[in-house]
Amino acid sequence: IAPLTHPFDNLLQIEDQSGNAIFLPKNEKQALLMGLTLYEKGKAAMKADSCEEALLLLLEADHDFRNCNSQLLNVVDNYALLNLDIVWCYLRLKVCNRFAFKLPSIILTIMLFPQNLNQLPDAEERLKVCELKFQQSYGKNMARVAAIRGEQSNEKILLVRLHLLKAVLYFHQNKRDDARTMFRVVETELLKLRIDDDCLSRLMECGYGMKECRIALRACSNDVEAAIEFIHSQRETRRANERRSERERQLYRTIGHDASEGGDTLRLKLDLVDQLMEMGYPEELAALALKRSANDINGALNELERNGEALQAELLRTVLVDEELQAKLEALGFGGKVAQVALKLTANDYDRATNYLLTNVQNGRCSEGLQRAIDVLERQGSSSSSSSRKGSVSEDTEQQPAAAAASEQQPSTSKRTTSTSSDTSADETKRQERKRKKEMLDLLFKSFSQDIRTTADAHLDLPLDEEMNLLEQYKKLLGME
Repeated sequence: IAPLTHPFDNLLQIEDQSGNAIFLPKNEKQALLMGLTLYEKGKAAMKADSCEEALLLLLEADHDFRNCNSQLLNVVDNYALLNLDIVWCYLRLKVCNRFAFKLPSIILTIMLFPQNLNQLPDAEERLKVCELKFQQSYGKNMARVAAIRGEQSNEKILLVRLHLLKAVLYFHQNKRDDARTMFRVVETELLKLRIDDDCLSRLMECGYGMKECRIALRACSNDVEAAIEFIHSQRETRRANERRSERERQLYRTIGHDASEGGDTLRLKLDLVDQLMEMGYPEELAALALKRSANDINGALNELERNGEALQAELLRTVLVDEELQAKLEALGFGGKVAQVALKLTANDYDRATNYLLTNVQNGRCSEGLQRAIDVLERQGSSSSSSSRKGSVSEDTEQQPAAAAASEQQPSTSKRTTSTSSDTSADETKRQERKRKKEMLDLLFKSFSQDIRTTADAHLDLPLDEEMNLLEQYKKLLGME
């Protein structure tokens, strides 16, 4: 798993169900990403009715989730869903044998749940974990979900499966009265979540997909017009959150900010960035000021007023110039250094860079602010090259006594040239090796994840046909009407 750290950081990004970015420490991110990937792989196997393969993948995902110590798992439902699916897999390993339903009921009773009684305690423990995590994520009696989404929440469908599995567990623990009570609860919940076939057909005729229609109709109690509004609202919310997340990631890359070390505690508040932008400050400088002031807007204003040049110098250091945009600016007649400064200060925004240069370059003369920025950039460049030369001279100095002992006739300049050449060759070899490994790992990951096709709310789209069949089977076993 360890070699996959770098490719995973580049290939995958963690978001919540609505598309908001989630930042975690790198070690926890690696464990969580591996767990989530194995989980999706397991769900794909479940859809293909490969229950044994699915169970192995889900148990491996459980192992990775347990290695993630983040408090995030206490407020999201992923780990609850994983435990729920593991117990569901226990059940399906026997139910998938369709011929079992043709056997006498006494044999059917034995075959309907885990392969042996040793799995019952594990199933019971996992259902307890699932119920606890659901309460932490959704609130008691779905209070938190209701406060956020109102009555239009599909998370209730997950409770149906949880209650059904609890009822089945009670049955096999010989708690028949508890089983009957819970099966009646499940029956009531299933009736409330039943989708009207005519409404489904009408909604699909409008061009929406099956999954989207089912989720919308359940959320809106089979009201077609309300379901259409629900679909458009969900799409717009998701698009807005995705745009916001991409903006946040791009801003972090621009100013060289790493929010992973401290999770959400180091995240910059974009609403405060927007407030500073309304006051006339550029987005990047506003973000840097908030970074320095730990999201204190008053402190950020002080930074912008008193340390504006220092913030600009930091921006000149962190932003990498887009060479194509630089060439376009040079084609307009601006010098190379001037174009670099403009692109760095505007985070490679071509229009803003052009306006900046038109404002600060008159008759071939740079404004004082632009000239100071050019001086800072040149000092940074000379400082980095000086450090590089010092490192090279230091290495040569250490090697000179040994070289002199080996051969006093060979000039020292030749030694430096040979050393520099070999170092460059070694660095190039390392870069090529890293590139080769990354390409191999990228191919491995794509191959591993090729059958994973999921969306943010796929776990809320349950047909409930299997749940209905199981309910009827167990009602017959319990003699319920």
